[in-house]
Amino acid sequence: MPDKETSLDDRVAEMLAEKTGFLPEEIDSRQRFLKTTRSMLNFYSNEYGLHLEPEQQDQVAKLVHSCDVLVLTISQLEFHAKNLETDAYKAAILKKPFNPDPKLTSELKQKLDQSQQQLLEINRQTVQLVERFHGPPNEN
Repeated sequence: MPDKETSLDDRVAEMLAEKTGFLPEEIDSRQRFLKTTRSMLNFYSNEYGLHLEPEQQDQVAKLVHSCDVLVLTISQLEFHAKNLETDAYKAAILKKPFNPDPKLTSELKQKLDQSQQQLLEINRQTVQLVERFHGPPNEN
């Protein structure tokens, strides 16, 4: 039985990659990365907010806001990706074609790519903020 489940999982992953251009795991990794970045920003906002210069406080507030918007965007992507994954499983189990709406999948792929760029930029700015506050990490 495990061989059949594995082959079903492999088939579904293949169908999703072929028809959508992405896998739900990509969204999961973005959520983990965003959670780490957001936690760091919230830590600095809560622990050091009063000690930051006004422009740094503004920067942290803007980054926190950007993270909040990105959380909602990525949650929406996850919702759609899980629906597509469920549809792919149904198609594989019933041995029917998996034909998601190409407009939807194209839109989701575009949003996924944009979210990655936004997340990388937020993280880059967060790293700069931490390094300005504490200095670069020791190389020892």
